[in-house]
Amino acid sequence: MELGPNTFLYDSSRYLLTSLDLPVVSKVVEASPEVPYLCLRLKLEMPTVREILSLEDFPFQTVARMLLL
Repeated sequence: MELGPNTFLYDSSRYLLTSLDLPVVSKVVEASPEVPYLCLRLKLEMPTVREILSLEDFPFQTVARMLLL
């Protein structure tokens, strides 16, 4: 994904979570009939995200690794 002059690579262990719409350009760089590209766009309400992140027993380091913005 390109955001301004920056390029970010995503795979099965990296995710993007953002609180606003971003003007991005993206392309699939690796896919085949045997290993197709799969994508999911899930719109979450930010108050719910904040509530989940505030939970004491939530694995914050895992989430921190996924966050970009």
